[in-house]
Amino acid sequence: MTDRRSILLLSSSSGAGHAIAARAIEEELSAAGLPVVHLDAYQFVSPATRWASTELHLNLLEASPTVYGSLYRLAVQSEALAEAYRRLPAWGQTAFVQTLLQLRPSVVFSTHAIGCLLAAPLKSHMGFRLGVLTTDYYSHAFHRHARVDCYCASHEWTALDLQRAGVPQDRIAVTGIPLRRAFDAVPDRESARRILGLPLDRPLVLVTGGGMTTGQETVVLLEALLRARELASCVFVAVLGHRLREYQVLTERFSRVSRLRLERFVDTMETFLAAADIVIGKAGGLSSTETFAVGRPLILYAPNAGVEAPNVARFVAAGAALDAGRSPQRVIEALRELFASPARQQALVTAGKALMKPGSRPAVRTVVERLVAESIPLPVFG
Repeated sequence: MTDRRSILLLSSSSGAGHAIAARAIEEELSAAGLPVVHLDAYQFVSPATRWASTELHLNLLEASPTVYGSLYRLAVQSEALAEAYRRLPAWGQTAFVQTLLQLRPSVVFSTHAIGCLLAAPLKSHMGFRLGVLTTDYYSHAFHRHARVDCYCASHEWTALDLQRAGVPQDRIAVTGIPLRRAFDAVPDRESARRILGLPLDRPLVLVTGGGMTTGQETVVLLEALLRARELASCVFVAVLGHRLREYQVLTERFSRVSRLRLERFVDTMETFLAAADIVIGKAGGLSSTETFAVGRPLILYAPNAGVEAPNVARFVAAGAALDAGRSPQRVIEALRELFASPARQQALVTAGKALMKPGSRPAVRTVVERLVAESIPLPVFG
């Protein structure tokens, strides 16, 4: 007797985009009747690995974005450093092995490098196939591993990056980044504002943070936006994610400002995006794709100087976003430009939609189903 049906989906709590993309895949696989278990890969790694991947990351980014960006580029360009990173998960692999023995998956599919690096060394021993989704619009060295059976690439750019790094073309599928099913039926702008209780007759700007950010940039930006006289008629909605400290600071500082609404993590981002006229956000692959999908102009502000920098370059080159760097004044100037030119707004929206891949969720499901069919069945004892 064999069991080849279970699928282990690994994401990461270090950044919201990885987990949300995994949720989209989980929705698709479950709807197709495929048993799937979704786990956070970081629960299986050592405390030192978690600290290095999250707290150290954020501390360096907050202390000096420029230095952090230089160190990140050095790490991804150095095969020796990339190999050291690949070995980090092995220090806490015992719990993961126990989980594999319990679940006996036919496929392990990861939306984050840590999940890939946990699973890859065990693939041949456990008989599963290994898939990876790239959640940025490029490929970096950390999630490349010779034992990956298929990469689901976000874009042709990413596929080319993988091929240049030596990944065979037949191990790459350009699927795009899958979004949750809620994005299949997004409300129109007026309906979204009614749902959220937002004004129907005023310009509305949505400001989004990111999981891997210091959060202080958002505080500085909102202060500047609320002081800008040319934006006095605008309503601002800020979604801060899990940043409790910044949420408390802003709540105390702007509790009496009626044209600013603060939210922490929201599970209906499609509705908030639909309610907006313009979105100010970071350059995360998943969050940017959500903005492109809803069809809102995107201004990039304070991107992560390491992992998000290549996304910025490619989005701007494609005409899909405006880059304001880390300057609140440049954000204000970009807002002024866009509000004055509906044609400019539409050009950004059109270019953003062109970066997306229709049918991303079913495309990823097709890859997973193929990997299930290719997996090596293990005997079930007892």
